[in-house]
Amino acid sequence: MPELYNYQKEIVKQMIEKKGNCLLAVEQGLGKTIITLAFLNKFKIFPKTLLIIPPILYKNWINEIKKWIDKDIKIQYFHSTSDFVDPDADIYIISYQKFIKIYYDFVDVDIDCLILDESHWIKNPQSKRFKALMYLLKEKDIPMKILLTGTPIYNKPIDLWTQFKIIDKNLFPSFTKFVKIFTYPKLRYGRWEYVGVKNLDLLKNLIKPYLIRVTWDMIYEIETPPLITKTIEVGKANQEIINLNKQLEMMNDGLEKEKLKETEYEKVGHQKISATFELCLNILEQQKQLIIFGFHRKVLEKYKELFELKNISSDILYGGLNNEKKAQLIKKLKDKKLQVLLINYQTGGVGLNLEFINCCVFAELNYVPTEIWQAMMRIFRITSKKPVIVYFPYLKNSYEEHIVKLLLEKEFYFDKVLSMSKQLKIPFKKEKKSWFKRLFGLFKRFF
Repeated sequence: MPELYNYQKEIVKQMIEKKGNCLLAVEQGLGKTIITLAFLNKFKIFPKTLLIIPPILYKNWINEIKKWIDKDIKIQYFHSTSDFVDPDADIYIISYQKFIKIYYDFVDVDIDCLILDESHWIKNPQSKRFKALMYLLKEKDIPMKILLTGTPIYNKPIDLWTQFKIIDKNLFPSFTKFVKIFTYPKLRYGRWEYVGVKNLDLLKNLIKPYLIRVTWDMIYEIETPPLITKTIEVGKANQEIINLNKQLEMMNDGLEKEKLKETEYEKVGHQKISATFELCLNILEQQKQLIIFGFHRKVLEKYKELFELKNISSDILYGGLNNEKKAQLIKKLKDKKLQVLLINYQTGGVGLNLEFINCCVFAELNYVPTEIWQAMMRIFRITSKKPVIVYFPYLKNSYEEHIVKLLLEKEFYFDKVLSMSKQLKIPFKKEKKSWFKRLFGLFKRFF
C-alpha cells in the first residue's frame, strides 16, 4: 500500500482525535480522498460508510479505494434510482442527484460514517440535497460525519451553516440566529440577503473543534508550485468511434489516415461535451475562473452556448484572431470580467502567458503530446505563485485512452519543466528515476 506524507498522517491523527466528525477543508491536490480513506482504514472492522459525491468523481474514488483500503470490502455504487440498498455492502457510493430521490432507503441500514465530497454542494439550506440529508440524520444516528471541500466558504459565511449543521446539529441550531449573529441581514426587493461577516473570532472558536484546514502554503514537505494532473473517464466511446479506432490501428501512415484521425477527433470531442461540461461546472464551484483547451471550432462553440445558458461569462480565443483581439480577451480574463476562456490550443494556445489562472481542462486531446504540453505551459510557469491543476477528461475505448496512458507517465512533461529550471522539484515523488530514459522511451513509443 502507498505511504502517506507526514502532513497527511497528521491530518488522519486529527480526524481520529475529532472522532470522525470534521470538515476537512484541504486545498486541491493535497489528497482529501486518500486522507479520508487512510482514516477509514485505521479501523479493525471497516466502518459502514455512505459516500455522497458529484457523479464525475466516481472513478476517482473507486481507484483510490483499491489503492488505500487493504481490507476485503464490498462496494455498492448506485447506477440508477431503482437500485436496491444492499444491507451487506461496506461502502455505498451515490451521487447527490440520486441520493435526493432514494434517501429514505438508507434509514433502514446501519451507517457508521457519512462522507460528503465537495460539501459546498449543500451550501443552500433550501436545497433538496440539504433537506434529504437532514431527514436522514433526524431518523438515524450516524456516529461519524466527514465533509470534504477545498472551499468551505464559496460566497459568504452562511455557506458554513449547512455544513456544520450536518456535523453537529446543536452547534448552530437556528439559521435565523446564525445570520443575525454572524452576518448583516438586508431586505432587498422583498428578499433577505446576508452580507458581510461579524463576530469572526466567535465563529472561528465555535467551528475550531471540527475544522481541519490545510493549504499549500502550510506544507513544508512539498516545494510549490506543483503541477497537478487529473485524468477522468467521463464515458465510453460509442461503437462508431470504437470501429474508427480499430481501423486506424490497421492503417499505414499517410493522408488517408490523417483524415480518418480528424474524423475520430471531432466525434470524440462531440460525444463527451455533456459530461465534460458537468466537470467544468464542478470545477467552477471552486476555482471561479477556468481555461478550456480544444481544437474544433464547433466543439468550442457548443461549450460557449452551454455556459451562456448557465449565465457564465465565456469567450473563445481562436488561432485566427489578431494580437490586439487576443490581448483584449486576455485582459478581460485577467480583470475577472470573464469566467471561462475557451482556447484552440493548436494555434491560439501558443505564445500566451496565462499564469494568473491556475486551472485548465483539456476538452479534447490529440495524438501530439508536445502540443498538449505547450498548452499547459501557458498556465504553468516557473514564476507561478500557486499550484496548477490540469484535468484530462477522456472517453474509454477511444484514442484518448492511449493519450491518457502517456499523460499518466508524468515524467513526460515534468522532465520538460525540470529542463527549464533544475530548482523546480516535482511533488509526490519519493525516489529518483532516470528521467532521460523514461522520456526517450515515451518518444520512441509515440513518434
